Formats: sequence, structure tokens, C-alpha cells
Amino acid sequence: MMADGRKFEPHCWQEVTIDSGPYETVHRWRQMPECDEFVGARRSKHTVVAYNDAVYVFGGDNGRKNMLNDVLRFDVNDSSWGRAFTTGSPPAPRYHHSAVVHNGSMFIFGGYTGDIYSNSNLRNKNDLFEYKLSNGQWIERKFEGRLPPARSAHGAAVWQDKLWIFAGYDGNARLNDMWCVSLNGDSKSWEEVRILFVSTEYLHVTYTVYSQTCFTTRLETTHVEFSRGKITPSLNKTHL
Repeated sequence: MMADGRKFEPHCWQEVTIDSGPYETVHRWRQMPECDEFVGARRSKHTVVAYNDAVYVFGGDNGRKNMLNDVLRFDVNDSSWGRAFTTGSPPAPRYHHSAVVHNGSMFIFGGYTGDIYSNSNLRNKNDLFEYKLSNGQWIERKFEGRLPPARSAHGAAVWQDKLWIFAGYDGNARLNDMWCVSLNGDSKSWEEVRILFVSTEYLHVTYTVYSQTCFTTRLETTHVEFSRGKITPSLNKTHL
């Protein structure tokens, strides 16, 4: 029984099989202009979000043992790249973090940080930063009480004004926990969500919420190296 008198019901995962069928609509890909090196470095392990006819890229790895923490902006109408304006203290350079958009802001959670070149201070994070898309201001959100374990390669989604994170890698093991926190600033604490699983740990998670249901796809790995894995041909879902 919960504090407000409601009966507590644990969230439970169910497996969903995707049947595209023989008559699936064909959508065509079209290549956009590349981002020039003087605007932003080539990268991987970054995040991308869309807001008001623009696409925002944050962080990643430039392939030369350097983590990034810049913000790039692609104007969909002009098909042009540019550096997004920023002010305040940005998150530490990182990759395998997550990014979501809520009420005109981009939120960055967690990821892997440190100096790859010198192999020092390498660690996962559990911090949360807000980037106001209207004026480019960075703000770090601070919380009290229990925090989600630091992680990278996790999934993140927004539902009912809350950020929901799921699974990932904590530096020693793959995770299968879920946490949520309000993005409206009306709460200073994270909440761990009790769920029942059909599978164990998850890594490199794709995670979204639709109509009170959370869907996730996953990359299952058998070794610590991220490159060794297989993509499962199914979705899992849980009702929030």
C-alpha cells in the first residue's frame, strides 16, 4: 500500500514481436550536408535531439581519444550546420550519455567521462544537466537522497513531465534498474521504479514511451567490450 492509499502494483515487462508485414510503407533516406570540421568534429557515441525545426548534437568521441562537450545545431529549413550558443558551465566531456527534450530544454544524464588519452579519471556519471534551447544556458540540477547508480549506455525517455532512465553499464556490470525524476523542478529527489523483468541486464538501450507504455530494444553483450554483441529482434514493454 502506497502513502496515498493506492495499492502498489509492480511494473512488469512483456516481450513484443515486431511483424512488419509484406506491405510496409517504404520511407526513403536522403543524405543531408555534412558538418564541416571547423564547425564541429566528426564523432560517435553522441546524442541527437530535435526541437523547433532544428537538430541538436551533444558530446561524443572524436575518434582521436578526445571526449566532447560541445553543442552543434543543424537547421532543418536551411540544411546548414552551426555551433549552438552556450553560456554557463557545461557538462564534462562525455559519451554514451542520454539526451531528451522537455519544455524547451535539452536534458543530459550520465555517460562516460575522463581523459582517454592519458587513461585517467575515467568513470561513469549520474549527473543531470539542463540546456535551455532558447538562450543556450547550461544549468546543473542538484538532488538530495538516493541517486541512480552512475552509468553509461543507458536508455532515457520523458513521460508525464518526468525523466525515466533504464539499464546501462556502471563500469563493472550491466544494469536492469529504472529510475525517474521530475523535470519541472518541483522535486529534488530521484525515485527508483520497482519493475519485474523477463530478461536480466541491458546495455546500449533504445528506450521510448508511448501511451503509458515503455518500449525498449537492447544490445545484449557477452563481453565487456561494446563491439561484441548481438541485437535481439524483439521489443520489451512495461506499463508505467
